[in-house]
Amino acid sequence: MPNSGAAGSTVSAVGYGFGSFEPVRIYWDNPRTYLGTATADANGTFNGSAAFPFTVPSAPPGADGVIGRGRYTADTGTGPFTVE
Repeated sequence: MPNSGAAGSTVSAVGYGFGSFEPVRIYWDNPRTYLGTATADANGTFNGSAAFPFTVPSAPPGADGVIGRGRYTADTGTGPFTVE
């Protein structure tokens, strides 16, 4: 996933360390906005062709983040993102 982009651009989130085939809810950090659900593979990852594409929400320029929260394991991962 690129770690920066303009509001309205399309980027993809990737994730690691979740349970096998676990649904992972993806959120924009501020304000907390549900973006959709990715499904981890047998290794607990979603990346490459299984990465989760989303549109960067309207947000002021600056530091923000993307959060992935596992449904079964309650594992959470956060990736930094800068809105340009």
